[in-house]
Amino acid sequence: MQEAFIKSPVGITIIKGDEEGIAEISVLNEDIPVPETIPVELKNAAQQLQEYFEGNRTVFDFKMNPKGTDFQKKVWKALLEIPFGTTTSYQALSIKLGDVKAIRAVAAANGKNPLWIVVPCHRVIGSDGSLTGYAGGLWRKKWLLEEIIVRCGGFITLFYLPFQVFIRLIDAEPNVTGMWIMSVFLVAFALYQYTILYIIPSKAEEHLIATYPEYNLKF
Repeated sequence: MQEAFIKSPVGITIIKGDEEGIAEISVLNEDIPVPETIPVELKNAAQQLQEYFEGNRTVFDFKMNPKGTDFQKKVWKALLEIPFGTTTSYQALSIKLGDVKAIRAVAAANGKNPLWIVVPCHRVIGSDGSLTGYAGGLWRKKWLLEEIIVRCGGFITLFYLPFQVFIRLIDAEPNVTGMWIMSVFLVAFALYQYTILYIIPSKAEEHLIATYPEYNLKF
């Protein structure tokens, strides 16, 4: 089993694997010297993780080979299907896996996830919106979720928050009529936000430039 170390904003990341794929990715709580040499079998994974931390990647496609039980692998596969920029709850994940009563088992498998960040267990939160537990430390989970907001920039207000409300309603299994009403509301809210954040400021600036040409000076 080969090892590689890379620096990240939330700690030194350890990558372990071989020609069969990446078996483990974890993060250290202490600072250590990082070897510059990366085994050839791990270079692709290391590069993709670096791209993620630099804000240039949201999904991973290197070969993975995590060790676990069949149930754990089933949960980890479901975690891989949570899109970047969204979260889900343990209850919703249990329902998706076919057993709403399996919340504790799902949470346990989530906690045993051997591929930190790549299998995004940090995107699973409590039904009440709380962060709940996280093997890497709650401060890291908070950082990873807040990183979504940073990458989305101004569009976070426009799309992300309404989308999360919609996801919560789906988790709660609302009736069809309620879903349609909420969908119309979210679309209207998004259009309102777009008007406030982009159209009105743009029109105002055009008017200022037309009236006062010196306003267009760039420093």
